[in-house]
Amino acid sequence: MHRVLLSRPLRVVVAFAMFGPAMLAGRSASATTASITVKPAVGPPGAKITVTGAGFGATETVSIQLDNVEFATAQTDGAGAFVATPLIPDTALPGAHEVEAVGQISTLQATAPFLIRSDWAMFRADARHSGESAPENLIDPGNVSTLVRRWSVPAADWAFPSPIVGGGLVYVVSFAGDLRALKPSNGHEVWSAQGGCCLVSTPAYAGGRVFWVTGLGALEARSAKTGAFLWSQPIEGDFASPVVSGKTVYVSDGTTVVARNTADGTQRWQRDLGAQVLSSPAVSGGRLFVGANDNRLHALKASNGHVLWAADTDGDVVSSPSVDGGTVVVGTLRALSAFDVTTGGPLWQSGTSGGSSLSSPAVSAGVAYVGSWEQSLVAVDMATGDTLWSGDTGGGVDSSPAVAGGLVFVGSHDHFLYAFQVGGCGQDFCDPLWTVDTGGDVRSSPAVADGVVYIGGGREYQAYALP
Repeated sequence: MHRVLLSRPLRVVVAFAMFGPAMLAGRSASATTASITVKPAVGPPGAKITVTGAGFGATETVSIQLDNVEFATAQTDGAGAFVATPLIPDTALPGAHEVEAVGQISTLQATAPFLIRSDWAMFRADARHSGESAPENLIDPGNVSTLVRRWSVPAADWAFPSPIVGGGLVYVVSFAGDLRALKPSNGHEVWSAQGGCCLVSTPAYAGGRVFWVTGLGALEARSAKTGAFLWSQPIEGDFASPVVSGKTVYVSDGTTVVARNTADGTQRWQRDLGAQVLSSPAVSGGRLFVGANDNRLHALKASNGHVLWAADTDGDVVSSPSVDGGTVVVGTLRALSAFDVTTGGPLWQSGTSGGSSLSSPAVSAGVAYVGSWEQSLVAVDMATGDTLWSGDTGGGVDSSPAVAGGLVFVGSHDHFLYAFQVGGCGQDFCDPLWTVDTGGDVRSSPAVADGVVYIGGGREYQAYALP
């Protein structure tokens, strides 16, 4: 399959084979209007879409093209209708595009809008806590050095919670307990809500709602578009971040993990782990993984909270686990450890200073990336636990890395945001490809979406983009 860089509006062209004279003659004179629908109408590069067409030629092979390059075929039925399920090219750039179907002989045309947009919807990007923005296609190792600050907005207090991106807005929370929705283009505030001091938890976006843990002892849901209050349920603690999978939001609550309906907050289940839970849950493959202050990583059945297994680690688990295929990795103060997702059997434990008590790993293409208090970012082989390379930072790292566009972004206590190449530099210790002084301690974790890197530094939230 050939792919091209789409720097202009995306056009999905559906070209029909030539109709024979008999077929053309049999076509109803009233059938002069073709139509298509595209679902979903918004998605990232690489998204699967369904194009449904009607009013075209009967029983014809359809050549589906993107910018004159065929990538799929479809067949119309006797009524001239078709359904195609192509993938948006992973090179298609963010922004408004047009999907068009054209009958080559009949010249009938139909169009529908499609918006290419990516989300970084929760802490560590997604429910399995990959820490990766796979659709990113603007920033890469060749241009990252040209990133410039697009905007900065003051936070009401320390910008410890991490920013998220969802539904076309950026959401930030400050230590003071205010939740704000900002425009990605300029950082202007769309709406805000107050939730009480003192917050380090990151919100989550899903289904047009934003979920956040307030400083007033509640898990709260608000309209992502307007900030309108939807529901609230009591909760203990404000450290761990909520995670959303399907129609369920999961959150750590004192010594328990609670699952609630995203629509109305009603409780689905609750499981007491018998120890304080500061780790943010990760959900993958019908399983929920979460660490606790009993030196163990716990696996629960996501649908009902039943205990599947608990695996020993070398210390309390405050950071959040990440899942990559059949492996779940989690960091403690001393090391990064990996376990089999099904059995909880230990796979390896990093013998380096590859983990800190707060930095949560990112996982991508068989490599785990995690921050260290020994002033470094560490890349670990997911198959063996061996350290592949380390990236030098000027301070300890509690920030959790973000992988995007062949790069790993991470913040440090030295006030800088760093970008390293995912493959390292061919040596044990690597220099960053790009750094920027944020002006304050970086404890939040970067979020990357549609060519923009968002970060909290000191008492500001900032956005960096290509010039």
